[in-house]
Amino acid sequence: MKHSMRFVIFIMLMCYVAASSGMVYAAEPWHVGIVVGTEGFAAKGFDNGEYMRAGLLFDPFPPKGIQPAWFLGALVPVNPLDFSGLMLNIGIELRYMARTAHSSFFVREWKYAPAVSAEMLIDPAGGREVGFVVSAQLVRFWFGESYVSFLGTELVLDSKGLVSGWGASLIRLTAFVH
Repeated sequence: MKHSMRFVIFIMLMCYVAASSGMVYAAEPWHVGIVVGTEGFAAKGFDNGEYMRAGLLFDPFPPKGIQPAWFLGALVPVNPLDFSGLMLNIGIELRYMARTAHSSFFVREWKYAPAVSAEMLIDPAGGREVGFVVSAQLVRFWFGESYVSFLGTELVLDSKGLVSGWGASLIRLTAFVH
């Protein structure tokens, strides 16, 4: 337990350093965002209960059209809290940004910005095989410096590419620190 807690703290510090150095040395159009969210899975290799997602999103393109972004982070079981169930993730996101900004419904101008993503999950303790998650965030909005996504769906694949279950993302927030 102590070893995995130190590992999580180390990963969080490395994410902070990466985000900080990205803010200091990066020129436009590189953007670094901090991602947080809550998820649940009904899949082989996942414990029952909620998971907290935390990580970084690297989005080098201006917010328009169809463009990719890359992310890395961790999924931690939080109900109950269990750092031995921690999984690291790395993936790519393909987003679509609506051309027109809307000013009704929300206080700020917003754009509809759905995304699909594919990620690889790695168990740092080595107890589980590598897995993959393909997800769709169809109820997702861009508010100028952040994305907010609700009720995303996820398909969980095992190391052979076979479906091993599904997941749902209740909410996912990405706030840019550029």
